[in-house]
Amino acid sequence: MGEKGLARESSDFGRTWGPLEDVVIPEVFTFMRDVAFDPSGRFGMIVGQRGLVMRSSDGGARWEKVLPKPKVASVSAEH
Repeated sequence: MGEKGLARESSDFGRTWGPLEDVVIPEVFTFMRDVAFDPSGRFGMIVGQRGLVMRSSDGGARWEKVLPKPKVASVSAEH
């Protein structure tokens, strides 16, 4: 992932990179700045604009938001 939605893929563990073929990238990923996977390729993290952090535990098939945490509505103790 790169600036303004630039995306490349690698099939040799990041040694070389090329354009994506037949892939549609969700718009949320156009604002990402860096992506990394552990050596197994299973666990990955993406960091993006405005503190957005997402993680995957299935090789990037699904991503979940880690940060920023959702705002929690405050509950007043007064009734």
